[in-house]
Amino acid sequence: MAVLIDPAVRPAMTTWATALLIMNGGLFLIPILAMSVFGVWPLIAPDLLTAVFVLAALGITLMLAAWAAWRGSQWPRLYLLVVAVGEFVGLVMGYGYLLAALALLVPAVWLLWRPSAVAFAADASKSPRRVQRSLP
Repeated sequence: MAVLIDPAVRPAMTTWATALLIMNGGLFLIPILAMSVFGVWPLIAPDLLTAVFVLAALGITLMLAAWAAWRGSQWPRLYLLVVAVGEFVGLVMGYGYLLAALALLVPAVWLLWRPSAVAFAADASKSPRRVQRSLP
């Protein structure tokens, strides 16, 4: 049995940011899941399907960013700033549901830029993860 040893103690800010990112990613996956559950795919106009798939892709990338932030990667901080700007532009263009997404994303970005979360990511990137094998 292998036990993964984390390189450092994960700060609470990273944990909360990860939870907010999971919720935000789930928010973008709700439309595609609802259309699958209720079987309304044939009723959707083909030009609207592109938006649904783009939102689903954004939800998946936010889930991947949550996983990377949990592990201590540094790339989610900059990626999430770009996503926040994109969501703000979408909100200005009239997509009101992005207000809920921004309400979840902005605190996550703020938490990931806090000094303890940045220090955790720097420490995690310097020290490789190792797997400790236990004896049978």
